[in-house]
Amino acid sequence: QGIVSTGVLVDYLNEHCNTYRTSSGSLTSAGLLHQQIMNNQFRLQKPSSHCSRVTQLTKEEFYWEYLSRSQPVIIESGAKEWPAISKWTMQYLREKYELKDVHVKLTEHGEFEGVESAFL
Repeated sequence: QGIVSTGVLVDYLNEHCNTYRTSSGSLTSAGLLHQQIMNNQFRLQKPSSHCSRVTQLTKEEFYWEYLSRSQPVIIESGAKEWPAISKWTMQYLREKYELKDVHVKLTEHGEFEGVESAFL
């Protein structure tokens, strides 16, 4: 459909592929934050047996105090209004997923890495 500018192409790729790049190829500020999260994901910078408990938390507090540091936190009553709390009963989960196979991915050191289809 014609020639597309670099900026339009980069915007399209960022939106559809989550690449977080500028037209020069460097990471955007969102990309730098994303990279920091991914580098720290599932790693504790300072091992601790303590898990903080809070009753409320802003997105910014959650990011800077816990997620970016890969620190555990319990947000008390944080999910009590979620529809899943009433919908996801043991009976519902059995009916929906009992016969499904999943592959749980672990890193070489045994850390949880994610879940993917069992058919990979």
